[in-house]
Amino acid sequence: MKRQLHMVLQNNEGFFLPYTIILSMFILLNITTMIFLHENDAYTNKTVNELPEIDTLIQMTKAKFIQDKLYEDTTSGKTEYHHPSGDVSVKFKWVDENIIEADTEVRTLQGTESSKVFLLYVSDEVVMIDD
Repeated sequence: MKRQLHMVLQNNEGFFLPYTIILSMFILLNITTMIFLHENDAYTNKTVNELPEIDTLIQMTKAKFIQDKLYEDTTSGKTEYHHPSGDVSVKFKWVDENIIEADTEVRTLQGTESSKVFLLYVSDEVVMIDD
């Protein structure tokens, strides 16, 4: 056995194999990393592009919620609003004599889901919104 191994390594035969394996592993690692970074970047771009749409849906829901005045004559409740670009579910409850807490869950048509809590300050025909 020793003699055969000595003959294989004679004249530097097989000398480049370890370098080839290391270089191949390095290239494979870089390609795999680039694929994962690309997928992460695509997800981040999709989420960031959806943020203005989500904020618009929440603003439309706030305006409709104030207009409907569903919070009158009840201590808590739930309602849903269907807008052209998505659906919003609102759970509300009175936290104080003049303060309503509304928890919204937004679902856009692209499938993005988000939630946000806002407060409504109600006092004698005046409604102020606190994000």
